Amino acid sequence: MLIPGEITTLPKLVWCDKMVFYRQDDIVFVRKMKPNAGSMMAESDSIDILYDALYDEAIAKHRTGDTDAAIEMLRQLLAENPNYSLAHNALGALYSRQGKIDQAIEHTTRVCEIDPEDMFGYTILSTLCLKNGRREEAEEALMKANQLRHAAWLKLNAERKERSVEHKEQSAERKERSAEHKEQNAE
Repeated sequence: MLIPGEITTLPKLVWCDKMVFYRQDDIVFVRKMKPNAGSMMAESDSIDILYDALYDEAIAKHRTGDTDAAIEMLRQLLAENPNYSLAHNALGALYSRQGKIDQAIEHTTRVCEIDPEDMFGYTILSTLCLKNGRREEAEEALMKANQLRHAAWLKLNAERKERSVEHKEQSAERKERSAEHKEQNAE
């Protein structure tokens, strides 16, 4: 479970369901994986790739120390696509590093609105609200993050149980086929 203040303890790369989370310095970035990665691209995928390229360019600017240019590029990206959650996520992180917590909260809140199942967005929002003295909002965001984490845990356990049942059924079928094969060879 991630709790406020422990975001930087994430490993460099974490795969979770259809998302990948990666950490660069103290910033956590999130990438949603395409539903049919590796299959033929739809027209909308090429637009997504363009936005991804602009996003990557902005992050590269930040990494070279030009954070102001990165912020401007991300803001321009959001002018084109206001629902591009990665840009909101990055702006939230960059504003937080600059001590502009209100702006960081604004963008992180937008991440949670765009993807209400993003438990990490709510965790980060909780941390930012706590830094800004907004304890009640921090508690609400953390509660939502914990609910999402619990739901993900339940889903994962259900999937594991389902795979276990399938494995047992396949094992029973193999044993049955093996017994039939032994009977045929004995004849």
